[in-house]
Amino acid sequence: MTFVSKERAKSNRAMGLCACGQPPRIGKRSCESCAKRMREASKKYKGRLRKQGICLHCMTHPVRQDRTLCLVCLERSNSAGKTRHRLRVKAGLCLTCPQPATDGHHCDDCAKKVREYDRERSKGKSGRFARKQLSLGLCIDCSSPHMKGKRVCPEHDKKRRLRAQLGRLSLKERIISHYGQTCNWPGCNISDTDMLTLDHINDDGSTDRAAGLYRRVIKAGFPDTFQVLCWNHQWKKCIRKLRERVPLPKV
Repeated sequence: MTFVSKERAKSNRAMGLCACGQPPRIGKRSCESCAKRMREASKKYKGRLRKQGICLHCMTHPVRQDRTLCLVCLERSNSAGKTRHRLRVKAGLCLTCPQPATDGHHCDDCAKKVREYDRERSKGKSGRFARKQLSLGLCIDCSSPHMKGKRVCPEHDKKRRLRAQLGRLSLKERIISHYGQTCNWPGCNISDTDMLTLDHINDDGSTDRAAGLYRRVIKAGFPDTFQVLCWNHQWKKCIRKLRERVPLPKV
């Protein structure tokens, strides 16, 4: 381990080198050995703060049990995260990188990384924790008894259903706004999102019954084989097709 004076470190920084004088890592300011040393020192310092029950962000206020941030830093972090999330979703950008979002809230590359991360995480600590909670008959999100045949308690089951419903509604609004906010049937001016549906123009919906239609449409780049129809005219189109196949008897 090499220690240098502040003047020497400043001079090395000015020449584009690490503070110790070694070439830095690509895109970084420090070399690998110094970065490893700083990570170890930071880990030890945060470990001491955790034992003392001190916030890891402001390093001043105490924290509650099983927390790493105090109430002030936690509220500030949640507020900043929600604001950043809302602005990126409104701009149609990926939540992780500046690329446009194509798969819900992520681009293709970040969505793949998120799925791989979740898959690996499910095999690790969270997977062991979930199995332990289920073996005790407890919810995997809290310590309440879980529902029969499910992994969560009634409260978290309701929250998960609401979260999934809001996610589907967000995807539907994005697709409806792209294909037009009104019904494409001649003379119909319905623009209520709850009354509008996504219709297969070529009547080939029977071959596209897999789950996740909205996500597939967004990932495919909004193909021109879809249109927006209201519920009534969706059924009207189906009835016309049936009448062409089986004509009504003449009276």
